[in-house]
Amino acid sequence: MQSDEVRKLPAHLRKPLTKLCTEITAIANKHFESYIKGIYSNPGATPPQELLQPPPPVSRPSPQATTPPATYASITANTTPAPLAKPAQQKPIAKTANTRPNTRLFVRIGPSHPARAAGSFTLLTALKQALRTDAPLLKEVLAISSGYALCTSSLKDLAALIQHSTLIGNKISDYRVERPQPWITYRLTNVPRSVRLLDPLSQV
Repeated sequence: MQSDEVRKLPAHLRKPLTKLCTEITAIANKHFESYIKGIYSNPGATPPQELLQPPPPVSRPSPQATTPPATYASITANTTPAPLAKPAQQKPIAKTANTRPNTRLFVRIGPSHPARAAGSFTLLTALKQALRTDAPLLKEVLAISSGYALCTSSLKDLAALIQHSTLIGNKISDYRVERPQPWITYRLTNVPRSVRLLDPLSQV
């Protein structure tokens, strides 16, 4: 504001420039003071009228003064910020295993049994016809490695279907009916599905 360029400006331009500089100085002082004191005001709030007044002139220290005046950098360097509160740690929620009762009845047959070639749908149709009024007990027939699994909807239906083991035997010969057991499954790695060798003539 004390430069020659500003003094040479017309009065109608120097007045708004003076007001602008005054507002910038007041806002800057307000933010510096809030930062030093740890008080953070609303950035969108309008500064009070007393802060819009021009700042008082700063008295220059005499050459004999040995203690330098405090600067903004020195004040902020000595100010220790308040520690941030750590959020409360939430305890992990224990996952409950959703166990469902095994309601299947297993029919074990040999690997070359004729029922394997017939398929699961053919066996389902034949058993439902044989069960007659108790046909709703059987919901589905699934092909498994040991034979077939006769699926029911509940443990009650499973117990009722076991009572018809003789009837099931009339449709499937050379079989064995097994109730579900608490099986344990193991995963084996590096086991080939098939093994081939080469003869002395390098033929598979």
